This record gives sequence, C-alpha cells and structure tokens, in this order.
Amino acid sequence: MGWLEVKKNLFGKIFLFLLIAIISGHTSNATDYAAGTFSFSGSFDSWAKCSETGYGSNTAGNYMYRSITPASGGGMYDVYVYADMDNNLCTSCDFYVDGVDVWPTVSLYAASSTCEARLLGSIPLSSSAHEFRFDRSTDAGGWVELVHLTVNYASGETCGAGQYAYGGSCTNVGANYYSPASDNDRTACPSNSDTNGATTSDAVDDCLGNAGYYNCQTGTCSAAGDDYWSADNSNSRTQCAANSGTNGATTSSAATDCNCDAGYYDSDGGTQDCTAVGDGYYSATNSDSRTQCPTNSDTAGATTSDAVTDCVGNAGYYNCEDGTCDAAGDDYWSADNSNSRTQCNSNSRTQCTANSGTGGATTSSAATDCNCDLDYYDSDGGSQDCTAVGTGYYSATNSDSRTACTNSAANSDYTGSGGGSNNCPWGCIADLDESTNCTVCNNTAAIFTNNILQYSALGINSACTLFLDNSTLEIGTFSISGTGDRVFIGSKSKITIL
Repeated sequence: MGWLEVKKNLFGKIFLFLLIAIISGHTSNATDYAAGTFSFSGSFDSWAKCSETGYGSNTAGNYMYRSITPASGGGMYDVYVYADMDNNLCTSCDFYVDGVDVWPTVSLYAASSTCEARLLGSIPLSSSAHEFRFDRSTDAGGWVELVHLTVNYASGETCGAGQYAYGGSCTNVGANYYSPASDNDRTACPSNSDTNGATTSDAVDDCLGNAGYYNCQTGTCSAAGDDYWSADNSNSRTQCAANSGTNGATTSSAATDCNCDAGYYDSDGGTQDCTAVGDGYYSATNSDSRTQCPTNSDTAGATTSDAVTDCVGNAGYYNCEDGTCDAAGDDYWSADNSNSRTQCNSNSRTQCTANSGTGGATTSSAATDCNCDLDYYDSDGGSQDCTAVGTGYYSATNSDSRTACTNSAANSDYTGSGGGSNNCPWGCIADLDESTNCTVCNNTAAIFTNNILQYSALGINSACTLFLDNSTLEIGTFSISGTGDRVFIGSKSKITIL
C-alpha cells in the first residue's frame, strides 16, 4: 500500500476529484462513473472539472462517502484517486474503508493541470458491500474538491481460512461466522447455531446447534423433536429414556427436560429412571413424581395408573376419585375396589334390599353385610329377601333368622309378631278370659268351633253359655259356678271330664 506525493502548490484552493467504482482488469475509465452517487456529511459546493462534476468543502470534519459491491467478487483490488492536480491538495486527509482508517494523513501535491488516477494502495475486498469515505477530519486547509475514486480488480482470493476481507485487510471472521481458505467473504452460521465463541471458523461444520437444535452442519438446524433433547453447542440429539418424553416440546436441551410418561415416575430422583408407579399410586404424564392414593383406597393391582380417578375404595369405602374416600355409611355398603355404594330401597345406587340394613355399620362391603330389620328374616336363606317373620314369631334387628314366640297361655292363638322379642300378642280360643290364662268364660258366650282342646281346668261364670260345634274338649276339672250358665254340645262335639 502507498500513496502518491506530488509537488505542493501554494494556491489557496484545493481540487481533488474522486470516483468509487468496480471494474475488472488493471486500468480504469473514470468517465464511466459519476460522482453524483456520493453521500455527504456537512456542507459541500460543486464545480465542473475534467468534464466531471466535483464537490468541495473547506470545513474540517466534513466528508463524503459511498458504498460499493465489487462486481468481480472477492479478491485484491487497487484503489486510485482521480484528481485535478493543478492546485494545492490536502496535506492531511484520511481515506476510510468499512470505517477503518486505511490511509491516514494522506498528502497530495499538484504536478500538472491534468486529471490523473493516482494509486492509494491495494487491499483485499469481499464480494459484499464496502463503504469508502474521504474525510477532512484532520485537515482544515483550503478547499478540497472531490470527483472520482476507482477500485480495480487485481488478483484472486487472498484471505486464509477463518478470515475475510474487511476494513482494507484480512481479519478474523468473528464469532458465529465461517470462511474457508482463499475466500474473502464470510458466511453466517445457520439460524439457531453459533461457533461457541470461536472467531476463526472455516466451515459450516464449526457451527454448533443452540440448545434444542442439532444437525446444523447441513446448513439448516433441525429442532431436536418430540421426546428428544440436544444440548447447547451440539449437532447431535439424544432420545429420552424409556417411559419418558418431552410432552410435545420439540426444542428440549437436557435429559431433565424428559419427564416420565403417565403411570411412571423417577424412582431414584436423579438419573431419569422412569419406573411404574406401583399399586396404590398414580402419576400424571410429564411428571417425575408419584402420588399415593387416598387413605382406604388403592388401584386394584394396577401399577401404571395416571390419575386419582384410578384409585378405588377399599371394602366399605367409596367416592375416592375426589381425593378423599368416604365411608359407605349406615345402611349402605361398598364392595372392595369400588367407588360406589349401595343402599336399601334405592334404584339410583347400589344398596341393601328392602327391610334390611347394616345395623349401624358404616363401612359395609357386600350385600351379605345387610341383615334384616326388626321382625324381618331371610325367608329363602340366600338372596337376602327380607320377609315379615309372621304371627307368633319375632326377629331382632340386624338378623336374618326368626324365632317362634312362647309367651302365650295354653289354648290361645298369637295375633301378631313379637317386635324383636318373645312377646307376641295373643288371644284365648273361644274368647275365654285372658286374665285367667284362658281357663274361665266370663263373657256371655264361649264358642268352640272345629277345636280339639285339653284343659286342666275350665270354668264358666256370669251366665256364660258354652257352645261346642264340631269340637272336642277334654277337661280335668269342669266347674259351672254362676246362675244362668249353660252348655250346648252340638253335632260331632263332646266334652270329656277326666
């Protein structure tokens, strides 16, 4: 690199004509490029010089600039200043490329009144756009007029592996870029990848997937996918352990993003070893823990349950699916491994049959726990069909059998059941007086019909009339004590006094 120094002229006005252009070959035709494509910072005037329009400023800090994309691609380029050299030029001007002061404090002096292309130097350029700037930041002299600057292709690619052309030289590509040898351009890593801080990467293979992405060496990063994970700065992916997954997430980055499937849990709490939750436990999908079923319930032997609704009541308990098991309750029963209960006289839920109950038990578990109510019994001995015990019998509550009453007097008939005890109501045959245990007629008449009876003693009082109709009485002692007492013995009837 270098710049041209020519004879200084002491005139107060300076003329410099610049064009930024891109051409192939080693010569330039400055008239092919117009200075009107420049951009400016500060105030500039314009003049006609060498059949071109130039722009001038005599204020320090003003500059003009232009962006160029080399038509011949990356390579070495010669940079020329095209100027009218018949006046005093800048004594300390700066020429920037991509913001880098490649040629600082350049001094140019007039040698003749012709417009000439003067070489500033040779620099590497990439095929992307570059900004060229002429800056008077350090020169506050007379007028400087700008027209042309040419950029001529000189040779092929120059930068080494991991470098690209920028700011007039080969420099490291920087993090998240790569460039092979003899390529003055750099290429950004694919989306969702980087070079893990490396600044001299030379191939797409150096681009590593960000967390949750892999396979970036192909030029396009892929998401790890459902039930897979890929660590940061990796181009491979790993499948979740057996019985675990990512619950639909496709960019998981660690083994810990894999949670156990429904009905499984992380039994060791660390290595993501998903094991069946076991009987009496449940675990929702995408969870590493398990939850025990409510007290008085289990999963009926199932080992991969995934919700509390899989928990069924133990014998005598029901309704466990809401998280708390309820006792079946008085006059209800609930079988083992059931969440329903059964009650007497209900068609909407399972229950004891009519006229039966559980005798106050609240955790009954079968129909056989429902025993018959007071003065009812299981008449068929099997299907829990509770029937009234009948006249002359009694049954305690919560019992399936009946017992015959024995509390009546001889020669009497029972008129009802005992109400749970040996106390059945009764009445004397022929309407004899109960207070005498059916041995005396104190009424107006005692009528025996179709009876065969024995009495140790029988008496008639108070004008009682004794009638026998097809009946036989055997009496140990027969007494007639009142006035008007009578005895009528009808057909096929007899009284025998023993």
